[in-house]
Amino acid sequence: GRGSGLDLLRCESMASLDQPTLARVLQKNYIALVSMAPLSQEVESIGTSLPPHIGPPVAEMNSIWFKLWLYQKLCSGPPSLLLTKGSRLRKLPAFLKGYSRVLVTMWGHDPTLVSLSSLLLTLNDALTHSAVLVQGHGWRGGEGEVRHLPLPFDPSPAKGGEGELLAGHPCVQVLGELLDLRHTCGFLSFLKTGAPHTPHHSTNSTRVGGRKEGGGEEISDFLKDLQELGIGEGRSAADPKPRPSKPVELCPPAEKLWRQWVPMEMWFGIPLFDEDANRRVCDKVLQYNLLSEESMQKLLLANRLLTLDLFTFISQHQDVPYFPSAARDSIEPGTSALAVPMPTRNLYFLDRRLQDFTGR
Repeated sequence: GRGSGLDLLRCESMASLDQPTLARVLQKNYIALVSMAPLSQEVESIGTSLPPHIGPPVAEMNSIWFKLWLYQKLCSGPPSLLLTKGSRLRKLPAFLKGYSRVLVTMWGHDPTLVSLSSLLLTLNDALTHSAVLVQGHGWRGGEGEVRHLPLPFDPSPAKGGEGELLAGHPCVQVLGELLDLRHTCGFLSFLKTGAPHTPHHSTNSTRVGGRKEGGGEEISDFLKDLQELGIGEGRSAADPKPRPSKPVELCPPAEKLWRQWVPMEMWFGIPLFDEDANRRVCDKVLQYNLLSEESMQKLLLANRLLTLDLFTFISQHQDVPYFPSAARDSIEPGTSALAVPMPTRNLYFLDRRLQDFTGR
């Protein structure tokens, strides 16, 4: 707060307040909110635009929907299957064969690692009461490896070890072109499953974010919205293909490394689960002066654009009218923002595309 300098608040302690009261209390006492990251999916995030919030501005950004949004935007990610509540599988999808460990996320809960041998039984049991996301994680007895890259990204990719080389990953460059990430903090997580570079498992990083049928207009519209607010200037919105600000030298070691890693998830806020990640993100807050008034105002605009684009994405993959959590209080007073609607279609992400799953 303005008097004490810093307060640690529990989201649960404010869950009983209606939206106008919550906004009034926060604006009176604080100039900024910063979430811990990642927030548990079982916790309701604070959905308010004022004071500025470094964290998930809406509940949908703390859900499975945001993962799928990220994969579609970057045309890269682990093999993923989202099944609707009430679905039932007779056998596992062919693209999961070869994985010994998979990541299973029930709707509104944190993910758990499950062995492939018990996956079918686990899935069918969970699907009786929840939608479920299944993702390849560890290949042929191996364990999936995860690395975290802090936000904001450095303008020039570092050179050196494996961790530094990930800063030059094509997905990082595309994400930096699509979104204004200069005024928030957090981290982008990469996953190395150990899967071979077949068409089903290779990220083919030189094509990440490339133009696809029906995708050019979507990226172009999003970039146009950013430029109208003075974000991401310097490139024509008529050119939908993201380009790095400087030429990227694809040396063989880097290219080989990049193909082994795919984006897993992106979180906004300050990580508390790892001392090194916490230090690196806090250093970014100071380095880029993220708590300045100017930076906070730009964050408000960036959050609004990202939120609207995520809402559009969810609407495109639902068969029923979709009411965003940000507007839900005015529709159903007292409804929790945690109640992000479950999917109405089975979806899967594979071969750089998100599409309907037909059971094969």
